[in-house]
Amino acid sequence: MPIIGITGGIASGKSSFVSRLSRCLGKKIAGEGVSEEIRKDIEEIYGKRRVAAKAPALPSRTGDGSRPVREEDLTLPAREADGKGTGGGAEPAAEMRAVLPVEVFDADAVARELVEADRGVREAIVGKFGQAVLTPEGTIDRGWLRESVFGDTERRKALEAILHPPIRARWIARVEAARRTGAWLLLDIPLLYETGAESACDAVAVVACREETQRERIVSRRGLSREMAGKIIATQTSLASKAARADYVIWNDAPEARLEEQAELFAGYLTLWMNNLPH
Repeated sequence: MPIIGITGGIASGKSSFVSRLSRCLGKKIAGEGVSEEIRKDIEEIYGKRRVAAKAPALPSRTGDGSRPVREEDLTLPAREADGKGTGGGAEPAAEMRAVLPVEVFDADAVARELVEADRGVREAIVGKFGQAVLTPEGTIDRGWLRESVFGDTERRKALEAILHPPIRARWIARVEAARRTGAWLLLDIPLLYETGAESACDAVAVVACREETQRERIVSRRGLSREMAGKIIATQTSLASKAARADYVIWNDAPEARLEEQAELFAGYLTLWMNNLPH
């Protein structure tokens, strides 16, 4: 079964899409199958191409939902070509493990777990950033840490050097287990390309949106200033760059409710792909 890498940027809707995709895939794997209506939409969007075909064509619909989005609709706007790309998806994904047939590796959740519960990681962070990183209760102050690293490249890289090795060890173990058991595995990794994790994937989907959409979502959802939102966006590889490398691009500049239909179509396509369809 395939290992699908999914990445994006902060507030692009990545984690929300992964949650929906895992549920939709689970239903189809469990026997629901792909309806004739969905099959027709898939064929219209993807044509007769196999998943290996490199193209930014992803399941979606335009404004009023009257027709599937064509490939040209999903191309990143030219003005975004040099933009930075966060805003793509750090939302909680509580439904991720609701469907057993599909496994999900959530790199953000693992990072939080390591910061909160791993003694070695905690000591390494305090050793690098000092006692100022601790709350009065003695836990890591994630807000302070975020402000510190996103304003300082050297500090950010120091934090990544602490967190990335154990995160990488965990997703590698999950990939190896999935290859042995034949399980479906979705790798939800924000820095998938930056850490070379795409090499372990059978296909990669990028959830993208305009930079201004990212900024607005970061400010409204996290209560951060526009200045801090801009700093966060600037630390990451641009979404345009990620989209250019991806097998599939989920363009998520619409209300989040649109992701459900995109997940349904993409899940259907992946299911057909695994059955060597469409021919």
